[in-house]
Amino acid sequence: MATNQTNIVNINNLPEAQELFNGNYLIVQNDNGTQIIDWENVNVIKLQTAGGGSYTGTLTGDGLQVGTIVTGSVSGSTFQSNGQAGVTLAGDYYNKFVTTNGLTTSGTYAIGSPEYLDIVNTQIPAATAALVSAYPAIYEDYIDSNWSGAVTSNTFTFPNQLPAGITSNDVRGSDFNFIQNNNSTPVLTAGYSVGNITEFDGALRATVYTNQANLDGTPFTLKVMKTYTAV
Repeated sequence: MATNQTNIVNINNLPEAQELFNGNYLIVQNDNGTQIIDWENVNVIKLQTAGGGSYTGTLTGDGLQVGTIVTGSVSGSTFQSNGQAGVTLAGDYYNKFVTTNGLTTSGTYAIGSPEYLDIVNTQIPAATAALVSAYPAIYEDYIDSNWSGAVTSNTFTFPNQLPAGITSNDVRGSDFNFIQNNNSTPVLTAGYSVGNITEFDGALRATVYTNQANLDGTPFTLKVMKTYTAV
């Protein structure tokens, strides 16, 4: 009578391995029976003793939730930070941004923003004042006319309006030049002075005085030039 003997091995009685290495074998039961497979060929994320792991292929899935990611490149169709989606803005001017943990989640243009008010109310006036101080405005006007009558004074009204920032009270006789034209005769020899400086319909008016009474019909040009602060 034959007796069948079976060697029974209980895996609970085997010594326990602390870590798997390439070259270690696992027992696999498949359609071909009971086989072994090298750990090097097991296609899973292989964890180290401390819990770390590596995977050389492409990892795909529906979701990934981790504490920290360090990577050389990140690409995706949607980026969010704390539930706030990043935004794509068209080419335009923006002066107000919202960032959430380094991700831009909003960009707008705000009229009256602090930098706008600083530019309009502080920087531009300061720059303008500096330029005006360095390069004052110049009021310049002239009139061509003939001396009228055998008299020692004639009053002339300039053709252009006085600019803002200057009045007749700012103009002095020394700001005028009185020049005889075309080498005409008689010649102005006694000298002249300018006074009685006023305004007429917004234009400057001044009187030229001379001791000569024989200038009737003589052509002259009266010119005025004065620096002032524009407003």
